[in-house]
Amino acid sequence: MKNLGYLNIKLKKYLEETKGQVVADLVQLLKGENVNYLDGKTKTDIGALYFEYEYDYLDIAAWATDKNGKIITDTAILHKQKENHINETESWDSFLPETIWKVAIDFQEKHEEYEDWDDVWEEYEEKNINCLNSGFLTAGKKRQHRRRVE
Repeated sequence: MKNLGYLNIKLKKYLEETKGQVVADLVQLLKGENVNYLDGKTKTDIGALYFEYEYDYLDIAAWATDKNGKIITDTAILHKQKENHINETESWDSFLPETIWKVAIDFQEKHEEYEDWDDVWEEYEEKNINCLNSGFLTAGKKRQHRRRVE
């Protein structure tokens, strides 16, 4: 469990380092910017934005539809890794650093046969969710405060 606690600390630090860019990416998307429109559509054609969250890799996918529900943009993956971290492979492109992913998977493979494994893994995942929620809520509140000041 100690290894999993360490991973949560690393994840929290990583989220703190990247939340400004994630918020900026979300703001651009909400403004209809930095997306590839299909069939000559523009941001004025947006009727709804859809977001999908991939929990395992922390990726956020988004796309827009028009008022009739037709998809009018390519799917955008927010804040993919723009550069590899130390010890990461060239093909790794998820938001979650590969080093955290590998350690978590290795830990899971070594311990999943234990009787209380499900409880341990559930607690780890719950802490991950709390880290994510806390990080994004804090970023949103800071952004909201800055807008009031401006």
